[in-house]
Amino acid sequence: MNAVNRELKLGRAARGQALVATLSGILPLAGCYFTPTEQERLEQSVVVTARDPAADLASYQSYFIRPEIRVLDEQDGLPTVSNTELLPEAAAAPLLNSTEANLSARGYVAASSSEEAELAVELVYVRSVDSDFYCANWGDWAYWGYPGWSYYFPYPCGTSAWYTGMLVTHVVDLAAARAARAAQPDTLGMLRGVWLSGVYGAEVESASFQISRAAEGIDEAFAQSPYFVRTPAPASDTTVQ
Repeated sequence: MNAVNRELKLGRAARGQALVATLSGILPLAGCYFTPTEQERLEQSVVVTARDPAADLASYQSYFIRPEIRVLDEQDGLPTVSNTELLPEAAAAPLLNSTEANLSARGYVAASSSEEAELAVELVYVRSVDSDFYCANWGDWAYWGYPGWSYYFPYPCGTSAWYTGMLVTHVVDLAAARAARAAQPDTLGMLRGVWLSGVYGAEVESASFQISRAAEGIDEAFAQSPYFVRTPAPASDTTVQ
C-alpha cells in the first residue's frame, strides 16, 4: 500500500470550466489515475501530477535536467527503451526550457552535472504503450550513474495512467541514492521518484500545436503543484555543492 497525492487539471482550452480534483489517501500501487477519454485528450490537454508525500520537495536545492527527450515506444506487447530515438531538437528545446524556467522560478539551482544535483529531471515522450509493465521498464538508470539499480514508483504505474501521446516529466531523488550507495557501496539500491507530471493530448497532428500544448501542460503541472518549491538557502550559500 502506498500513500498517493495527485491532482488533475484540464488544460487552458477548458480553463473557463476547469476541473480540479485532489485525492489524498492510501492507494495500492496498481491504482489508477482519473484519466481522460480519447475525445477529451484530443480536444484539450489534461495534466496529471503525482508526488511522493513522504518527500519534502522544499528541502532539495539543485537539479539536473537530461538535455534530450527520449521517445518511448512499445511494439507487439514488448516494452522497449530507446536511447537513440529522440524528439527533434526544435521540438524538445521549448519543453526543456519551460521545465528549467519553472524550476528556477521556484528557487532551485541548475547543477552543472547530474553528479552534483540532488534531483534528476527527465522528460520522455510516450509514442505508444499497451502493457501494464511499460512504465516500469522505461528508466535509463545507467544514465544517472546507477546501472543495475531498481526503481520505486510511489504512485500508480500502468496503462491506466500512461497513455499513447503523453509527455511525462519525472523527478528522481539522486541525493538519497547517493547517500545509500555511500553507506553500502557493494549493494544495488533503489531510485525513488518524488514527482511526476503527465500531459495527455500531445499526439495531435500539428507539430507546432503539439509543442505549444505540451509546453503549456508543463506550466500547468507546476502551477498545480505549489508544494514543489525550494526553501531558500542561507544568504551566504550562493553555489551548488
